Amino acid sequence: SIWLREYKENGYNVIIKQKGRPARDQRDSKITQGIGERDPKAERRKLAIAYCERIRKKTEGLGSRQRSKEIAKAITDLRHEFKVSLNYVLDAISEHPELPTIARSSYYKIIKRKPKKPKRSKLIARIKEIFNRH
Repeated sequence: SIWLREYKENGYNVIIKQKGRPARDQRDSKITQGIGERDPKAERRKLAIAYCERIRKKTEGLGSRQRSKEIAKAITDLRHEFKVSLNYVLDAISEHPELPTIARSSYYKIIKRKPKKPKRSKLIARIKEIFNRH
């Protein structure tokens, strides 16, 4: 009865079974489905811990004498990488006292700053021209 109905709906494909063990991804999805829904707060906490670890690693690499411009660049990279707010990144950095910090207003001031124009640009161009000639 069940076999006949499935045979009429799907044809001969009802009999064909996949051989071998199921793939790892399929087994994991079945296991997680059996557990039920996960706690969203726990998921967010795990994500926050992972973000904080990445932020810590990124800012540790700046060295002992960081310039605020380098810190701002690292924070910008982290914001784009994780797609999180500036406050989130700054809070994660401030949780670890050994990491370099920057004020929010200083961050925006550095980001909005226009690049400096080189002084004596004609003289520098002339020096480069002479250097390339020789």
